[in-house]
Amino acid sequence: MPATEIYDPELGDIQITPRRSTSRISARWRDGHLLVITPYGVSRARILEAIEAMRPRLLPGKPQPMFEIGRPLHLDGPYTYYLEHTSLTSGRITAHPVAAGMALRISSDLIPGTPQTDTAISRLMIRTAHCAATAIILPRARELAHSLNLEVREWAISHGRRTLGTCTRDRRISLSSLLLFLPAHLRDYIIYHELAHLTEMNHSARFHRLCDAYCSGREAELIKELRTYRWPILR
Repeated sequence: MPATEIYDPELGDIQITPRRSTSRISARWRDGHLLVITPYGVSRARILEAIEAMRPRLLPGKPQPMFEIGRPLHLDGPYTYYLEHTSLTSGRITAHPVAAGMALRISSDLIPGTPQTDTAISRLMIRTAHCAATAIILPRARELAHSLNLEVREWAISHGRRTLGTCTRDRRISLSSLLLFLPAHLRDYIIYHELAHLTEMNHSARFHRLCDAYCSGREAELIKELRTYRWPILR
């Protein structure tokens, strides 16, 4: 039985995924929606019964919606994304620059909180982040390099989704536009990490000592925070 989806008024979209490796029905929240894992061959009625039994436990842990119409997403910078419903053609989302931010106009048939709509909103936000990242992140990167008396041959903003920064041997540093969606102190950590690569082109103990010094002794703390950071977009 392939993965299927059902909708519940309280729990929202529920993805039902059968797995041969499991012998019981379980559920967890993932990316804002409920994922239910079942053994193969379980009937829909049995799945609904199990969801109903788990409902009291699941509801308190339901994540807040990633996006809501009328609720601005304020980023450090400052930079803000505004979400509004309009009478656009069905299924469309458009972006329009506004003062210190971007307005996303979403057709009224698209409902934030569903995986498809949240994915579409996230993709558009990521596409529009590049120019803002150039104006917000690169001046800060140059400032941090100057404070450490480090010379960078060239700075650039990349479209990296998983790789947030790179540094080459000829002293070119590239920073992902996704840094726009990090709080300022985690952006600084990524910048310091790449600046440390100007001296150590590896992740040796010497590299980490240097990066830790740049981060005022907080490298381990910042690495842990970045690993557990809940991004305000779907990457």
